[in-house]
Amino acid sequence: MLADRQPREDGKRAEGRDAAPAEGDTLVAPAPRRARADVTAEDVRAAYRLILGREPHPDESAAMPSRAAMTPDLATLRREFLGSDEFRAKLDGLGLAVTPPPPFAPLDAPLQEIEAEAPPEALARLLERLAACWTALGEEAPHWSVLPLPQHRPENLEAHREGFYQTGLFDLGLILSIFRRAGLATADLPVMLEYGCGVGRVTGQVAPWFREVIACDISQPHLDVAAARMEEAGIGNVRFHPVTAGNLVPSKAYDLFYSRLTLWHDPPPMVAAVLDEAFASLRNGGMAIFSVPGWAEGYRFSTEEYLAREPVTEREFHVFPQRAVFALANRHGCVPVELREDTGLLDLPTGRWTSFLYAFRKIGQKPRPQPRIRRG
Repeated sequence: MLADRQPREDGKRAEGRDAAPAEGDTLVAPAPRRARADVTAEDVRAAYRLILGREPHPDESAAMPSRAAMTPDLATLRREFLGSDEFRAKLDGLGLAVTPPPPFAPLDAPLQEIEAEAPPEALARLLERLAACWTALGEEAPHWSVLPLPQHRPENLEAHREGFYQTGLFDLGLILSIFRRAGLATADLPVMLEYGCGVGRVTGQVAPWFREVIACDISQPHLDVAAARMEEAGIGNVRFHPVTAGNLVPSKAYDLFYSRLTLWHDPPPMVAAVLDEAFASLRNGGMAIFSVPGWAEGYRFSTEEYLAREPVTEREFHVFPQRAVFALANRHGCVPVELREDTGLLDLPTGRWTSFLYAFRKIGQKPRPQPRIRRG
């Protein structure tokens, strides 16, 4: 399990969906458990059920005692099952095939010419273009636009819909792991803002863990699909927010800002504007967890040149300088908690793009004057 739930004081569990927390529940991420020294046949049976999703065949059942005797500990047992061809085939079916990580960005990469700020008029035009692109994608193929795999095209989706939404469990696990390493529980940060909720792939997985989720997106068709998904799942603590030029991020304070696959597609001045408002509205003690590409071979960005070109109708990928992220965070009293290179970029040549996963904590110090962040 990703986390343990502390029982309610009245000893009762919420009825209905097991994942839905009741008012007053405290949700905590557990400390890592130490593997037992011995492995039993029942442990092997559990691995078949929980990892491969089936009962062992008769010959496998007969071999379980000897397999248990030859397996030194539970960590080895788990590693063997997760590395099996059968489990990898299941991941392939969900579009989650495990591939070797691509090489990192070169340490001697040159400075890139990236305009990271734009005047309000230009910012509004950038947002208008982005909204038009993603609204069209949302009308044509909303699920595919989020995870562009053949099984997520409208004509193939029905047989793969639940698998698509199950991929949101990765994001839930990521959030809970970062919380655990920071010494936090979801009860400490009860209001979450998800920026770029799309069709609710992650929203439905995280909503039971938070008191309230504010789900934002630039595309109304995506928001409509997400709202229908929440209603179908009986989830009632999600509030949807359409992103507009005058309201990029809701002004209501929140405890967690989360965005993993959205800022990749935003031109740099939009990323700057979103992060600036996101850090500003984050409550003291809150966290911001997000990913955004920080380097790409040959990438440059000029707002004037970009707006002079014909609007695109397909998903774009952009870069936002790492130094600009730190400048914005520092402006609002946010300090880095974790930073790592995120190699999970989709549709991009390996070794030529690098994304960074950031985790910041707002400590509420008085902001200091910062230099402009116009170029990366």
